[in-house]
Amino acid sequence: MEDNHLVTHYPHFAFDPARPGTLYVWYFGQDYFFDYGPLFRSRDGGATWVKLTPPPNLLDLVALPDGTLLAGLEHGGVLRSSDFGETWSPFDWENPVPNASIYRMVAFPGKPGTLLAAGPGGLWASADHGVTWAASDEGLAANEVASLATGPAVPTFLVAKADSGFFRSTDQGRTWLRVYSEVSWEQPWEIEAIDPRHPWSLYGFGESGHSYTSSGLFRSTTGGRRWRELPVSYSYAPGSHSSSWMTAFALDPQNPDVLYVGGGYFFHYQGPGDFLVRSDDGFATETDLTPLHGLQALTIAPGEDGAFYGLTCKRLYQSHDRATTWQRVGRGLPARKLCPKGRWWSLRNALVIDPGDPKRLYVGTVGEGVYVSEDGGATFRAMNRGLETAQVVTVLIDPTDSTKLYAGTRDHGVYRWSAQWKRWFPLNNGLPKHQYRGLLAIDPNDPAVLYAGTAGGVFRIDLGE
Repeated sequence: MEDNHLVTHYPHFAFDPARPGTLYVWYFGQDYFFDYGPLFRSRDGGATWVKLTPPPNLLDLVALPDGTLLAGLEHGGVLRSSDFGETWSPFDWENPVPNASIYRMVAFPGKPGTLLAAGPGGLWASADHGVTWAASDEGLAANEVASLATGPAVPTFLVAKADSGFFRSTDQGRTWLRVYSEVSWEQPWEIEAIDPRHPWSLYGFGESGHSYTSSGLFRSTTGGRRWRELPVSYSYAPGSHSSSWMTAFALDPQNPDVLYVGGGYFFHYQGPGDFLVRSDDGFATETDLTPLHGLQALTIAPGEDGAFYGLTCKRLYQSHDRATTWQRVGRGLPARKLCPKGRWWSLRNALVIDPGDPKRLYVGTVGEGVYVSEDGGATFRAMNRGLETAQVVTVLIDPTDSTKLYAGTRDHGVYRWSAQWKRWFPLNNGLPKHQYRGLLAIDPNDPAVLYAGTAGGVFRIDLGE
């Protein structure tokens, strides 16, 4: 058995419990990323070895008494081999499987077919040789919440993106159900929008299946269980591109079937660029629009002639011809306080339009609170008493009373605006501020209920009690 991976990679063994002398060894190393080596099989106690083709991103291997091999993968999912590691295939994709990296799998000798899989997203158990899985992590530490969204079409509907997958609640966050993805690792890392007509239809940004250096737009019509990457293409430069990233997404409020997505790219031999496209058919076709450099947030005012607003880390733009042309607006906004220096910052939830008055806009800033415009973005003034030094990540408006405003801030907690006192007051009783990064959602059917996503799970406050 000779291979240069043996020098720098660590060996891992799996033994066939029903065939003495049959064992498997595979190699991988870890620095900042996992680095995978080969897989070998021996049927004579290690005297001779046969090199096999390992499944992609193999982290762990377990042999069952019937000779079946199960492989746990880095990007999530379990593969099966029925021919002693010669070939590998997924299970039925209709069945829920672990969707996080599988660091370790064990089989229980006294209970044939019973397995336990462990990874950074928790524990999963299977009682049928890995065909179906169920979460087995009651009592474990809560997951870090990366994204949070509410669905206005169905009361009490919530979706959260946590460490390793999606969670759904239909009772205002009292209980959560993990929504397992399929064997594929392709799923978004952030929820961008929920279709207001169909709460099971979700959109999100995630790592593209076409390039590990690119992000893609994903859609689920099953509430997060299955995801499909939409075929967004960019026609701004010829030839192949090395990487691309998506930073802004919007549904047309008049017709949620119309999608807008913007971002940037780096083309070989061409250099960097920006894109903004529209599609009316799930990106079977698309229309190129005029992009904005460094676009971080895109929102559309309600109404037939609703204005488009695009926010970058330096300024605010407005369009009255559906993003064909843009005009710079936002006099009074602190241009150097829209993004923190030296690191990436999402402005997706920091730009909002009053649903009752499309001329009123709010923008959250870094260190200067919230700014408001009452003339369609032409001019802004500060409304930051009580939030003078906070990094505002999310601005929310009560859909039934636009005088009620809320702000989610990084490390400072949640705040409510008082129109009477003209200042912000904290709503942080019970909220771990040191674990809070500004994710905030409002229940559209009960606006007195707010949800905050933290590194320790989802917290809820009922302001009507």
